[in-house]
Amino acid sequence: MARQHDIDWLRVILFGLLVPFHAAAGFTAAGERVYGVTNEVLAPWWLMMLIGISHQFRLHSLFLISGIGTWFAFRRRGLLAFWGERLLRLGVPLVFATLTLNLLMAYMQARAQRQGLGLAEFAAGWLREGGIERVQHLWFILVLLVFSLALGPVFAALRRFEPAWPGRLVAWGLGGPVRILVVPALPFLALILALKPGLGGDTGSGHTIWLYGLYFLAGFLIMGAGPGFRLNAGRVWPAALGLGLGAGLGYMVLLGAAGQAQPGLAQLVDRGGWAGEGAPSYGPLFLASMLLDAVSSWWLTLAAFGLAARFLDRPSPVLATLNQAVYPFYVLHMICVSTGVLWAARTGWPWGLELAAVVLGSYAACWLGYLALRATRLTRFLFGIKPAPGR
Repeated sequence: MARQHDIDWLRVILFGLLVPFHAAAGFTAAGERVYGVTNEVLAPWWLMMLIGISHQFRLHSLFLISGIGTWFAFRRRGLLAFWGERLLRLGVPLVFATLTLNLLMAYMQARAQRQGLGLAEFAAGWLREGGIERVQHLWFILVLLVFSLALGPVFAALRRFEPAWPGRLVAWGLGGPVRILVVPALPFLALILALKPGLGGDTGSGHTIWLYGLYFLAGFLIMGAGPGFRLNAGRVWPAALGLGLGAGLGYMVLLGAAGQAQPGLAQLVDRGGWAGEGAPSYGPLFLASMLLDAVSSWWLTLAAFGLAARFLDRPSPVLATLNQAVYPFYVLHMICVSTGVLWAARTGWPWGLELAAVVLGSYAACWLGYLALRATRLTRFLFGIKPAPGR
């Protein structure tokens, strides 16, 4: 099967959106939790709306892409080789960046809060008292590694024995404009209905881990079912986009109404776990929120893939470079954004100018970092960059 340039472009774009997404968080009430500071001027409501809409599909799409990439990986290697490659390309950057970049980023935030510890003293406490949360934004790599190790035997069996029924079932669910909009959303909705009331958690924890795992598995199965997904996604993207935006906006309006009705209710509806707080698992408010959550994520993901299939399925010399840069870019971006947000909190500029400076400065710093990292074999290995041709 020929390389699918639209998938590569979509991967680059979605990872690229991490910079404005995380930079914008520094101009919201979440800035204190993420960066240890809150900007003097918070962003207007429409920026919060954009953040919310992007959050409904960005990670779902990336895990779907990861599942698609895994299908291609098993064309070239067996299970043990796949596990070895995943441990090196995911595990090594995860450990190294956690112990260096994340430590430095936490120290910078502590200094911004006027904590007068030296780096060595801070590092000792940070390592001693921390847990899994020390991976911070690298949770995506950790979860992807766990998915790859856990589901690897399933994928290997599917690729080796090639049973007909999974491909036929998936191909049927993706066939035609109505089925591709409705049928694939049902497993995601079922999972949310089963887990979200009792298993709350922020992004990358609780029920979302299982949801992202299902998207990862779906990517593998979709790729094995033939070209129907890309073809039909390219046809239905206008409907998927309209429906997804409508459902996503409806979800945020519902959260806003919940917050007005009772303090803290919006966060509870969004995070899940309300059954543990004594609320009915399937009350009307919670049922409506879960339905909108599930369908908006699938429809916006479908729209993203459809737009890519329709307009981006073409090779480019730039794409080859960006495709290699996107992984180290992801590893580096958070310390660059954090530095910018800490700087912006002290400038007193208009918030829009501060945000633009943080975004552009972070892109530039990540790009310069990538150019430096690709220069040696050691840094390529530590940051998951594939060896240069002929080396």
